[in-house]
Amino acid sequence: MDDTPTQRYGPQVQGAGVHHNPTPGPAGSPYVYGHVFVVLGLLVTHTAWGTIALPLLARLYVRKKDLPGIDPKHRPEFRTKLELAVELLRWAKPWLGLLKKPIWVVADGAYAKKEFLKPAKSLGMTVVGRLRKDAALWTVPGSQPPGRRGPDLRRPPRRPGQARRPAQGLVHLGVRPVR
Repeated sequence: MDDTPTQRYGPQVQGAGVHHNPTPGPAGSPYVYGHVFVVLGLLVTHTAWGTIALPLLARLYVRKKDLPGIDPKHRPEFRTKLELAVELLRWAKPWLGLLKKPIWVVADGAYAKKEFLKPAKSLGMTVVGRLRKDAALWTVPGSQPPGRRGPDLRRPPRRPGQARRPAQGLVHLGVRPVR
């Protein structure tokens, strides 16, 4: 699951807008005028090409401020990228369920939000992705000192911020860290 900007030109490009460019290159702009598609792909292993992603379905994301520029007859209802991604997961569930295998969703860190994770969990899917920069990480509480009664209600000490430490492996959301 990812969102992909595609550059478009001209005043008559319906639904186009200014979006963040994740890969500007040395001379590129941090922004791109065009479309952003939220794409659901299926990872498969090919004997000659290795692991590749086959796009299954995509939805066009149009920013709220760009909607008035679209003819009312063709204007879609505003939906966030997360809402579009959940729609794609709901579409894929019955089809991928026919494989009788667990469904793992590999997603960009921008999708590590409750609006995406809770519906994915309710669909029985496992989400794998990087944590957001503002994620609060806590250590496992230590053992109870001898002679102390009741649960330890203090918060465990914080780990250093994610941006200041190297990656320490994947996190299986909702269960436990996997190293």
